[in-house]
Amino acid sequence: MNIRMRGLIVAIFVTQALGGCATPYQKKGLGGGFTETRISDTAYYVAFAGNGYASRERVHWFWMYRCAELTLEKNHSLFVVDPVKRSSGNAAPGGHRLPTTYADGGGGRFIRTRGGAVPIIIPGGTVTTWTSAANILMYDRPLPQETGEAWDAEVVRDTLAAYVKSDGKAPPPVAKDLLKNALVIHDDVGVQSIESVGTPKTDGNIPDARLPRTEASVNEVLDGPFVRKVMRMGYRGSIGPGSPQRVPSTATWNITISPNGPVTRCDPVSDSLDSPKLVEDLTKFLQHLNFGPQDASETQVNRVTFYFKPMD
Repeated sequence: MNIRMRGLIVAIFVTQALGGCATPYQKKGLGGGFTETRISDTAYYVAFAGNGYASRERVHWFWMYRCAELTLEKNHSLFVVDPVKRSSGNAAPGGHRLPTTYADGGGGRFIRTRGGAVPIIIPGGTVTTWTSAANILMYDRPLPQETGEAWDAEVVRDTLAAYVKSDGKAPPPVAKDLLKNALVIHDDVGVQSIESVGTPKTDGNIPDARLPRTEASVNEVLDGPFVRKVMRMGYRGSIGPGSPQRVPSTATWNITISPNGPVTRCDPVSDSLDSPKLVEDLTKFLQHLNFGPQDASETQVNRVTFYFKPMD
């Protein structure tokens, strides 16, 4: 068989496999789908492979839906994403790392998983396929203290159900909303108080006629699951055996927010964390927050204080 003929056969096979339609939600077949491999009673390696018509977002949401569905099938209520490769052999629940859940600016993918794009070369072009895969660690409520956060499997399943069952025809979920409603985290880090929210002094410049952001809208971001999660991870990562940070602590900042949403200034005011490096890291994180555009003036948040409870 000559090279041209072999190339033609490959092209026909790939075309048949793709079928002109994006991979549906199904067990893995010729056109892709989900697979799971048992690691232990509470840990599975879950993957979803798409064909050349399945977008990156579609594959990711279908994969996440399968993670939630599998967790419920195994009679558990929470799951944690651990992006350890299956070949590493160290994915047992007792030795997992904190999950790498995050929110990006586009509001799309916010779970870092193993996988990515795989190009398939065929005569006349290249087909790119996407895969999402990770180890899924399952838990029951209450959330274990050593686990920073987990996904509520029932909420994830119900949120994604319309999108998945309509084969992607229904609107995709909004990542920010899913993060807000489905992420379960410990209540040991959060906003304790905000002294005031107003408009900064203008120093003789023409004042903005618009009102500043409301305290409620500011607090929704600062005391939201994403900020609390990152603050908690930084705090927990700084704790060592016998550390003085095992006692209740607080830290206070002044924050300035532009009308478009980015933080333009963040100044630490006081803290009892006994860790200058931790305060520096948390300040850098707060400086990169984006509160989203609003029809509001520049907003000054005075003395926002976060609490940090003792951790075992």
